[in-house]
Amino acid sequence: MIISDYKALHWLTKDLTSSYHRKNFQNLVRDQLPFLQDRSPTNCLNINEHFLFFNRTSKELSKDGYFKDIAPDQLMPKYKDQTFKRRLWAKGSIIQHEPLKINREYTCLEHVKNVKSYRGDTFVSIYRDIVDTNRQVKLLSEFRTLVYTNSIPRPNNIIKHINNTEDDTIIGQFKFNEMDIVKYSQLTLNPHRIHWDKVHAVQHELYDNIIAQGPFSTQVLTLFAESYIGKPIHNLNYRNLNYIYPGTTVDICLRINDINNTYQFYMRDSQNYEKIYLFLQVVSP
Repeated sequence: MIISDYKALHWLTKDLTSSYHRKNFQNLVRDQLPFLQDRSPTNCLNINEHFLFFNRTSKELSKDGYFKDIAPDQLMPKYKDQTFKRRLWAKGSIIQHEPLKINREYTCLEHVKNVKSYRGDTFVSIYRDIVDTNRQVKLLSEFRTLVYTNSIPRPNNIIKHINNTEDDTIIGQFKFNEMDIVKYSQLTLNPHRIHWDKVHAVQHELYDNIIAQGPFSTQVLTLFAESYIGKPIHNLNYRNLNYIYPGTTVDICLRINDINNTYQFYMRDSQNYEKIYLFLQVVSP
């Protein structure tokens, strides 16, 4: 059923920020992130760790396994006869007003902000607030955008967002293993089949394999960023530029922009420096 006004569509998700759940994620990446061994335990989530929580469990799924109610054909009448072969996590921004404490129940309020078309693709942007209902306080604001497309998957080797990368600093490496990608979908209750069903990913969406989740790569890059800066991050923007296949090793790179006081971190292919996977801009804490 197509709703008359997608801006009236809201979801409410309550969740407990379990320390065990966060530990399960840390165990997934700990072997490749030695600085996690030295990090002192905290009673708060770092920015982006909320990706592990507040994930909807709707039973209404599209053929690709993802939520049917946020597909363009469900949101606007003009898309009712249009189907899209693929959907991907494109970009987002996060502002942390207050840290989310561990082992507390919070509420995520979520709604569709806008639906726009550009060059044959359709972008669905979603706004999310995580609030402490007991205190009536907003703790975190997030804006995320999904892209719906009929284009055939092809790597974008040269990305205009980042030029002259030769002089940038490499601060680490990370390898995306196949089972880590599958386990991350389990941790985050992510039903999207391109992250765990190779047959679907290859035969129906024409990838070479399953691909890593946008939140997974963003969480990993943010962990490197926080380790480098040495302080909690409260404000960031990110953009996914290429999909990441299992077995891919990425360099974690840094560029400091002194003009606007920001750190720019990105993942690039360790073999092909022109291939950028993910870009993260952090406002200096």
